[in-house]
Amino acid sequence: MDYLSAPTLHCPIVSRKVRDVLERCSIQGVQMLPLEVVHEHNHKPLGTYYVLNVIVTKRALDYEHTRWIGEPCTEDNPEAAFLIFVPALRMDRTDGADIFHLDIVGKTRGIYVSHRFKECLNAANAADGFSFKPAKVY
Repeated sequence: MDYLSAPTLHCPIVSRKVRDVLERCSIQGVQMLPLEVVHEHNHKPLGTYYVLNVIVTKRALDYEHTRWIGEPCTEDNPEAAFLIFVPALRMDRTDGADIFHLDIVGKTRGIYVSHRFKECLNAANAADGFSFKPAKVY
């Protein structure tokens, strides 16, 4: 498994294989923090995995093309982060980042990755357990 779920961490946990692939592809914007994983019931070591700590945030939400719950929001609406139905991104605000959190009025939401990030994992058969959902970009 290349990806584990740890809901209380709010960060993806990835295998050594994923870490190595992302390093080979020179993916920027993340820290790989080692984590010793043990079996939940028998506490036997399962090996070293890595917390994928995303350290880049971008104010890249396209307010015009985003689909909202209710009325459209503006960039100064502090509730905007909670009213997004389907986000859209502005390419001119991503600065070519491979991976980032979306900054919406000071609140970080989601993890967004570039096509290059996704293709890097797919080419190395290292995307087991990941789920990628396309985002509209304008």
